[in-house]
Amino acid sequence: MRLFPSILLVTLLTAAFILACRLTGLAELGAASRGDDALEDMLGGSRVFVGGLCMNRADLYLHRGLAYIDEAAFSNRWYQRLGAEISPNVVQHREGPAGMRIVLPWVILAARATPTNTDYVLTQAYLFRATGDPQRALREICGAVGDQPKNPEFRLEEARIRLALNQWDGSASAFDICIRMIGPKPVDDDQARTLAEACMWRGLLLERSGESNAAVALLSGAIHLEPKLYGTLSNRVTALQAGRAPQPSVMDLLAQYQKAAINPLCAHDHDHEHVDHDDDGD
Repeated sequence: MRLFPSILLVTLLTAAFILACRLTGLAELGAASRGDDALEDMLGGSRVFVGGLCMNRADLYLHRGLAYIDEAAFSNRWYQRLGAEISPNVVQHREGPAGMRIVLPWVILAARATPTNTDYVLTQAYLFRATGDPQRALREICGAVGDQPKNPEFRLEEARIRLALNQWDGSASAFDICIRMIGPKPVDDDQARTLAEACMWRGLLLERSGESNAAVALLSGAIHLEPKLYGTLSNRVTALQAGRAPQPSVMDLLAQYQKAAINPLCAHDHDHEHVDHDDDGD
């Protein structure tokens, strides 16, 4: 009987998703006469609801069934200590390809239900890349680029994926497009972070191809935009300006940065300890 709620939830989600897909086909027939917003007018609310429900489920799987923990007014009462002994509230992340594969199906459902949600689409592409399927990640993000060609975050993710596939020229081109889209003056902190990362990667690719002066300009830009993240590159810039070979080598540094990717699913802030696992499931 304990399985019944889970089975019911999955059944309802599946039915809602199938219904949304069928309604999409019907709505598209009338979209031309009613305008570009007709489909979203008909399905927007249900899409958002189903997408959010799936992403909440993904978050629970990511944290091994532990929902967000609200901040308590008191933190050291006897009943709290007893409760922690009975049911520990340490936030545990599933990590590694095996752990991420458990989360991936829910994110795919969310992205299919709400394809206009940038976070869902980026998370899906990231998870395909993190679980060892960069080709699928590239197909998904290229489809998103086709839908939203002026989104610099999609171009940045495309560049990351092409980097993972050793598509050096394609990656460099996507980074260049991202940088041009934002321009020299980001409008907010999110754009500043996106631009800084694109400048960092592109600068290293320029160093790889022997274009030291151009590399220095972009690496310096990344440091200026995000000194806390990229301040350690100052020594590299100094070495390049002096005509010395920086250490570590650019290929080693590219590999290090690719391994240090941040998990985009855990976007909330909390003070609890993280226990990371590269596991095969529960």
